Amino acid sequence: MIERLKRFLREVRSEFYKISWPSRMETIGLTVLVIAMIVLLTAILFAYDIAFSFAINKLFELVRGTG
Repeated sequence: MIERLKRFLREVRSEFYKISWPSRMETIGLTVLVIAMIVLLTAILFAYDIAFSFAINKLFELVRGTG
């Protein structure tokens, strides 16, 4: 059992050294891209929400006969 654990940990360390880490500039660039996409999608969803709310309110006004 102990030998299997030691072997596993050696393999984990070996695999760890094979990892290709992104550079600082790549990390910053991708972070900015993710934040920009979140802002863009939030704006789009906000616009859809406003449009559907307006349409539903107008539909209810027509149904109630106050339009």
